Amino acid sequence: MRPRSVLVAIALLALVAGAPAANAKTKAKAKPKPKPVCMLLTDKAGDGSFLAAPVNSPTLDIVSGDMATGAKTIVAVLRLTSADFAHDYMSHLGFNWYLAATTTTGHSFAFDADLDPAGGWTIRAKVDSAQLPAAATAFKIDGNSLVWTVQRSASPELTRPKLVLRLFRAGSEVESATADSTDVAKTTYTDRQPSCVPAS
Repeated sequence: MRPRSVLVAIALLALVAGAPAANAKTKAKAKPKPKPVCMLLTDKAGDGSFLAAPVNSPTLDIVSGDMATGAKTIVAVLRLTSADFAHDYMSHLGFNWYLAATTTTGHSFAFDADLDPAGGWTIRAKVDSAQLPAAATAFKIDGNSLVWTVQRSASPELTRPKLVLRLFRAGSEVESATADSTDVAKTTYTDRQPSCVPAS
């Protein structure tokens, strides 16, 4: 009987010794990653108007927008119903789009794109009323989206720690008259918060 008692004692010791390790594994379990934010700004499709008449131009029709920050850049994305500017019946008049937000410290960030009747683009990024250097701003059309990428080093306000963006708004214009405009969104975005928009 003695050998059996020794075996039982050894087994009990092994169980006790293994318990802390199991608890440690449970405690070390990684927390789930926060869900990326997306569609900070949304707008009803087909709700634009020009000189009191409905706008049937899909390239002026704003669908949604986002902004996101990384360590080095801030990215703004404005999504349209269509980006087929060459076949838009109103494009010969000249278009403008903008996306803007205000920080909790009261500074405004704005991103503008102008398309002239000849098909040329003029791109601007502003902090308050100051236009940032063109070399610090990149622009592209990605699918039906207008995308601005700005180097944060271009402005002290863009590098401010714990940056929080809010009051997102956007609009489009034709011949300097409003074609589509969004309501001011009640969403907020905290600096480097995970987003569906990649920012480096």
